[in-house]
Amino acid sequence: MLIVLTVIIVGIAIAVGLTMFRAYVMNSNRQAVLSDLNLMSASIIAYFKTPTTQGGGVYDIEKISMYLGYQYYPAGDSLTTGNGNYLFSYGMYGTLTIQGFGTEIGNDGENRVKTTMTISPYINNISVLVNN
Repeated sequence: MLIVLTVIIVGIAIAVGLTMFRAYVMNSNRQAVLSDLNLMSASIIAYFKTPTTQGGGVYDIEKISMYLGYQYYPAGDSLTTGNGNYLFSYGMYGTLTIQGFGTEIGNDGENRVKTTMTISPYINNISVLVNN
């Protein structure tokens, strides 16, 4: 009887440990994606405000993802870091939206960690939304 009880307790401990590890990995990846997005946003704002004679873009958003210096894929206007993939989309009035997809499964248990950052350089506004 004592052996059965020990096996049950060890099984529960392993299950709890795996659940805690999965949550840690997911949160770590989400924080890494957010960190990448924050670093990118600082570089993007600097690029926007730097004159072209000094290597900047003066609000030209078409080349911003190449400027960031990561592994860039022009076909999908995306880039890749060790933490995930990032898709760029351009809106009205110079608004830039970056969707960051992490490498780990998110809260829903099916899709990867996803975070969206919108940068509006003309009004100096950056918003972040954690999607998953």
